[in-house]
Amino acid sequence: NYSFTVKASDAAGNFSDSSNALLAGTTEDRVAPKVIITYPLNNSSVDGLVNLSASSTDDILLTGVQFVLDDQ
Repeated sequence: NYSFTVKASDAAGNFSDSSNALLAGTTEDRVAPKVIITYPLNNSSVDGLVNLSASSTDDILLTGVQFVLDDQ
């Protein structure tokens, strides 16, 4: 956790008193994101170029989704 305060100064070198303290911390992300392929459907037969679609969620912040073919 962190405690922040601020002070202001002017061109003459005068400083304000410190502001009230702001307390902040980080949230520990303990839950893995979830992802499902939404297209094509499971066990579908496909041929040629195929558009893929997925839906993903995370409890804090989702940063990306990767499509991987044959574990490569």
